[in-house]
Amino acid sequence: MSKAIVPMSISYITDSTVTCFPAWLPGVCHMWSSTTERKLFITTLSMLTYISCTTDFFFILFGCLFKLFEKSLADVPEKTQRSFFYFLAIACVPAYALSVLWSTDQRVYYVTGGIAACLQTVALYALYRISKVVIRTLKPRSLSHGLYGFFITAYVIKTIAQLLSAFPYVAKQTTALKPFLIIGYLHLFTLAFMTVCLLFLLYRTALIRLSMLGKSGLLLLIIGILVTEFTLFGRGLLVVLQVPAFENHPVVLVQFSLLMLIGIALIFLDQFRNRF
Repeated sequence: MSKAIVPMSISYITDSTVTCFPAWLPGVCHMWSSTTERKLFITTLSMLTYISCTTDFFFILFGCLFKLFEKSLADVPEKTQRSFFYFLAIACVPAYALSVLWSTDQRVYYVTGGIAACLQTVALYALYRISKVVIRTLKPRSLSHGLYGFFITAYVIKTIAQLLSAFPYVAKQTTALKPFLIIGYLHLFTLAFMTVCLLFLLYRTALIRLSMLGKSGLLLLIIGILVTEFTLFGRGLLVVLQVPAFENHPVVLVQFSLLMLIGIALIFLDQFRNRF
């Protein structure tokens, strides 16, 4: 299991690097593009990001989780485990429609995206049954217990957000508020789910060890994620409600983003401290 996480990390870094080159190259001339070309550029960028995160690293993470708790999951019917995988796998291709709703109002994209969102929501039931078993194997109030609950909760919120975005009214509001809601969604998926899940795997397989210094860094990281998420979604909600408040949100985002960097740095330094 420990050996599997190293290729997983290399795969993610390689995949991210490969997808970055074609994404950033058109960006050089982006400012001179027409509106249609800009839409095409951002749609292409959405596709690359979607393939990299949702269909690649996403399945690798859950695969490692299932392998880590393989013995415990013997109590979960194999049909349930397969259902979780099949529903998500089938939803992969049509779910891309959810990524382009900001640039089109064609009904076919809403229907396609809605079907994918429903499939992902159905898969939550299988994940619920699996998580019930996993939680029982973790010591209550332990670090592992808290981390698992955190990133699974983030995944549930992410799935519900995708389901809501399939409705035209929500999609239009999200498009109008993309500096807040779309960025908040991306942060929710990449930081609250993927990053914390990866840290959970590293910690459970003893690839990283956390003393008081590392745990302090992890706490700062979690606080930074929570505050930036509440800031982004909260500010978007205030705009929808037409409430002129919280104008200094960029300052809050910068401050707590730096807090996350400090937290990651402390976790990193803690590894050298444990070794030497």
